[in-house]
Amino acid sequence: MRRLLLLALICLPSFGAVAHVKAQGTTASTTGNSKTFSYTAAAAGDGVIFLMGCAGVSEATTTLTATGWTITKVAGPFGASATTGFTTSFMAYAPNTSATTFTVTWNNGCGSFFSFLIDEFSGVDATNFVDAISSSSTGTSGGCTATVTPVTSNDMIWSGCLDSITAAGSGYTKGADDSAQDWTEFKLLSGGAGVAQTAVFVPSSGTSFNAQAIAIKPAGGGPPASSTCTLTLLGAGPC
Repeated sequence: MRRLLLLALICLPSFGAVAHVKAQGTTASTTGNSKTFSYTAAAAGDGVIFLMGCAGVSEATTTLTATGWTITKVAGPFGASATTGFTTSFMAYAPNTSATTFTVTWNNGCGSFFSFLIDEFSGVDATNFVDAISSSSTGTSGGCTATVTPVTSNDMIWSGCLDSITAAGSGYTKGADDSAQDWTEFKLLSGGAGVAQTAVFVPSSGTSFNAQAIAIKPAGGGPPASSTCTLTLLGAGPC
């Protein structure tokens, strides 16, 4: 008697996640309304966040442009005065991995200080990776914080602060650093939809600050990025 082996192909989803892949920060100390910097993306399709700082007295508009890039303003300019400076955040999808010149322009002069903080993430939602943003946070005393509430589970929480930063907050990893004590940080969530997340930096006491936090949505809003399949023997029977 022959026996028939019964086999089943079982496919289980494996989930993708947002990952931090690159950070870059720098400053410029010459006066003026605009400044250029160069950035080379790690991979096409990655999500890139730019945090631009300016030591201007009053700023109403900021633009960031680069040939071949579509750049969208996320928030700003926000700030109070030349004491705290002004800050604007932008987002973009990297179109390629070519070295690119970016131009940031403010409506008023930036005194003697420009700050450029850039973080790049893979595994982001292909339509709009900014899931939620914080209220812009500005102050003239230590305690640089920003709070954002993710809409989607498994977001990456990113935050940037222009201050006198000495350490990233608990549970966060340092991102970009402009070498003038202005930093970014990030943390990957497990779940977390609808739960407020407060990003805290460790600044020097008594300093002024501008802070922003963004929840970054994973690809497809968190569905499986791929499937793992296993061939399983269910049993045998007579034939």
